[in-house]
Amino acid sequence: MSFLCVFEKHGASVSSVKPYADLTRLVTLLCPYSGDVNKGGITSVAVPNGQLYLSSIAGKGPDDSINSESASHYLIPKNSRKTPQTSWLHITIDGSGVKFETDPLGTFPLWYFADEKRLVITSEVKSLTALVDKVDVSFDHVSLSRAGKRAVNFSPYVNIHRVDPGASVQISSTFELTISGGLPLDYTPMMVFHDDQECKAALTEALWNSVASIGAASGDWGTFLSGGIDSSTATALVNKFNPALHTYTLGTEYGDEYVEAEALAHFLGVAHARVLGSHQMAMEHFERAVFCNETIDGLTAETLAQLSILAEAAANDVQHIVTGYGADLLFGSMLRHELYMKVTGVDDLRSLIERTCWTGEFAPFFAWSLGVELHHLFWQPQLMNTAFCIP
Repeated sequence: MSFLCVFEKHGASVSSVKPYADLTRLVTLLCPYSGDVNKGGITSVAVPNGQLYLSSIAGKGPDDSINSESASHYLIPKNSRKTPQTSWLHITIDGSGVKFETDPLGTFPLWYFADEKRLVITSEVKSLTALVDKVDVSFDHVSLSRAGKRAVNFSPYVNIHRVDPGASVQISSTFELTISGGLPLDYTPMMVFHDDQECKAALTEALWNSVASIGAASGDWGTFLSGGIDSSTATALVNKFNPALHTYTLGTEYGDEYVEAEALAHFLGVAHARVLGSHQMAMEHFERAVFCNETIDGLTAETLAQLSILAEAAANDVQHIVTGYGADLLFGSMLRHELYMKVTGVDDLRSLIERTCWTGEFAPFFAWSLGVELHHLFWQPQLMNTAFCIP
């Protein structure tokens, strides 16, 4: 689910002005999920001095079941449990204005644009092109051509700003924009583990807490399983909570990891499926990742294309997927690859993690477009902060 919220600074009532956005175009941009725009849906909600547009994905509209006398709440995805490892957005509308809160690691992105006439906040920059009063959405080629590290809130666009990941945004009835909070990560902890058993105990506890917070939810579950350490750990832990687990392994004409993955799946007694990705599928899912996640980074798009092929195969069986993706970033193994560091411009763990924020590697839209929710086992604040204490 994605959204677009427009605030009119001149105070005109919603009923007295033309629609802020072209709904047909919004459906095409924010609901590109079935190939049929008529199957998508846009919910329009009045907010103080403006209008909120919410899209629905695969039958999962905004959850407006939480209401009180003083405020209206919308939770995206519907019935989300707001776990730290899963993308979500919580919108609160009351007399003081509108507040947008995302998951603590900001994998659900927020963008904003302001001029003399309006203030706009959205989850997808392309939605701005659906505004009746046009916004010039163009790339900042100077910033894009500049080598080196980029800020966690880096924006590749001219005059369109990215909200700090993990921060909440409050728009007051007088159009004041307040951004508060940010990533709950302690990159330089006061305490560092020096005993192997102490490291093991702390990491075990953090892993169990992470899987327990997502694994207790009802529904059909699956994992992306390569047979490597990260995905095998995730699969084994999730299997403790969901014995009827489905696992999926990607292969191509150039190679696969079927044997290793099937060995673990057989050992755990869980279902396993081989997913063969063709050249055509790779191109289609690369384009899907670029469009849905709005990625400008080739390495990220390549990764998301692989996950997208798996997600499409999994969508026939499950609604929830747990992935071990991100562990190699969190524990720094990518910093051992000289070519990767040269291409990305990162050279320490903090810049490596912050890079995932501006690239949108964990943004959910490509998976949501296929009807699947991704849960990132290792991308959880307690677990990440524990990892920072390990030499």
